[in-house]
Amino acid sequence: ILMVNMAFYQLKKVNIHKIIEKIIKILGIKKLNYKKNYDPSIPLLFIDENMVIQSLLNIIKNSHEAITKNGLIEIKTRVDRNYTINSIRHKLVCVISIIDNGIGISDDIKNKLFLPLITDKDSGNGLGLSISQRLISINKGIIIYDEDTEKTVFKIILPISDNNE
Repeated sequence: ILMVNMAFYQLKKVNIHKIIEKIIKILGIKKLNYKKNYDPSIPLLFIDENMVIQSLLNIIKNSHEAITKNGLIEIKTRVDRNYTINSIRHKLVCVISIIDNGIGISDDIKNKLFLPLITDKDSGNGLGLSISQRLISINKGIIIYDEDTEKTVFKIILPISDNNE
């Protein structure tokens, strides 16, 4: 279990697209391997920026490691309505989809992806997704793994609050 000192939990209004662009720059992902598909209508999110950066960094890094040199990562942002996260109904949420056409995830671990110490990478320790899920959960969100025919899709879903609660 990841323990987070709540004294370091700092909520502020953040532009999710600026965070994504910062991560792309940090990872050095080439424009050839990256497609952005942003919804410009997404308002500022009231989140802990560092926690969300850490989670996005891990998932985008995983996608980057999964693709070949000609592979593609698409990062898509959208607003969804009336979405329930952990039994709480939110009028609006921000959905950040990280989609890649890489090697995929082995069937052996698909149902255990967010548990600690689960990995199918030779160099991985299996903590990235479980920590990411915890950090997003602290921000009242959730991470969902979705499988498309030839693509791997992770969705980070964060509430859009109208009154910063």
